[in-house]
Amino acid sequence: MNSPDDLIPELPLWNNGKGINIDSWIGCLGQHEHAIGYLARFWPKFVEHEGGVFLGTKFNEKNFNGFMAQTNGDVASVEHVLNHIHLFDWFASSPKAPTRAQLLYLAETLRDAWSTKLARDFPRRRFVFDLYHEDPNEPDDLVISFHSEKAEGVG
Repeated sequence: MNSPDDLIPELPLWNNGKGINIDSWIGCLGQHEHAIGYLARFWPKFVEHEGGVFLGTKFNEKNFNGFMAQTNGDVASVEHVLNHIHLFDWFASSPKAPTRAQLLYLAETLRDAWSTKLARDFPRRRFVFDLYHEDPNEPDDLVISFHSEKAEGVG
């Protein structure tokens, strides 16, 4: 995995080429609203509904019911669909597209943060994460999703 320093190509360009560290760079450019927005995505609220665990910001009972009917009540499949995130969509309006390495770093860190929070919030469950490309013609459209499975001994 790349280090964050390697994934921010402008860091070495600051200070007439002497560079800048991430903390100083954030101090120069950071916006508290963006920090709060990203934190809400990396450390989200999760909701439990009818045996499933879902991202709170994405959960919609009507969608849940529709997918439950389509999957004959397969909660894990519904979790997978409703919890999936296209990381590229977070930056759709950015003047510069993220690289594959940047998206992969974000996806792996997001997976680590979510798995930590899910383990804290739902200690009797295990979760399965998937990182994949939904469209092979769009290799930078990295998708992350998760679903729960029953932990052994949980009734």
